[in-house]
Amino acid sequence: MAIQKAKSVLLAATVFATVLGSPAVLSQSNGEAYLDGRPILELASAGRYEEAYDLARKQPERYAQWGALLIWHRLLPQTSSYSSVEAVIRGYGEACRYRGVNKESEAFCYRGIIDVRGWEDARVPGIAELVRQVSLPNLSAREAQEELNRLEAQGVPYAMVYNRAIRWTYSPDPKVRARAMDEAVVRPIAERYPYSLGGTFSAGWWAGVILWSQGRYEQALRLAQPSAGILALSGSVVAWAEYAGAGVKQNKNNACTRAHFWTRKSITPAGVYTLGMCYLEGDGGFPKDPVEAYALFWLGNERYPGPLFAQRLRELEATLSPEQIARGRQRVANYLR
Repeated sequence: MAIQKAKSVLLAATVFATVLGSPAVLSQSNGEAYLDGRPILELASAGRYEEAYDLARKQPERYAQWGALLIWHRLLPQTSSYSSVEAVIRGYGEACRYRGVNKESEAFCYRGIIDVRGWEDARVPGIAELVRQVSLPNLSAREAQEELNRLEAQGVPYAMVYNRAIRWTYSPDPKVRARAMDEAVVRPIAERYPYSLGGTFSAGWWAGVILWSQGRYEQALRLAQPSAGILALSGSVVAWAEYAGAGVKQNKNNACTRAHFWTRKSITPAGVYTLGMCYLEGDGGFPKDPVEAYALFWLGNERYPGPLFAQRLRELEATLSPEQIARGRQRVANYLR
């Protein structure tokens, strides 16, 4: 029921499109047309995902990267049955299909090859068959990284944000991971290329990981609103803002529905925390379930360690039985499918 409500919540998000302005404002050469994704962002803000995908397919030189993202986040009816891994790989496959005509799509493709090669090395179940079905380019992770470096040197926004922030989140070294939390890294990309895929990811990362973790909720909301209909990082920031009444009128029903919708697409700090609070307090039509809340806070702390999640875990561990804690950790798997 919560998932069904999500469509109406996202359809009501058309107000966010007003911050995008007119697509005529930017002036790029034909080779840089991929930098202006405002028509896609407007459709996504209205929940019109199939129209957005049709536009991406009709004009791949401009919008192929957005079509890939729609698949990656399972926002299309035909992707709803995909597992998270299948959706991600098929999204990367879509990006690779158009890498010859769209540099942002090309960059997204190479990031995908790096991810997939890592999953192959880890022998993720089912990965070999999915890769055969999708037919990704036959490149090693090292070769794909070299291609991303080339695109970064050309000023392709998605290559820039991947190389300068996203890739460091995978490091086991906390000092290296800290690079991904540097506002000075993502801010210039978000501000210079606000309607590109790379600029949108930069704004989403800036808002949904850096600013949100610092409690700068209203600033995070302003950054997240333009892409709240298409990017989980951004949509989850809006969910928390609605839950807390930070910069918008408090509406816990919308907040919990939105958090549930996006957490089923991707694990983000604001998304899992908001949904955890919905279960902890029994808000927004969700049952009061401290075990489910524990699962979400535990998942958030594993992916994005920080004092907010750690505090909630300590509080719950003081009241839950060992059996309940064990059940909570078992339930984490439900959000990784």
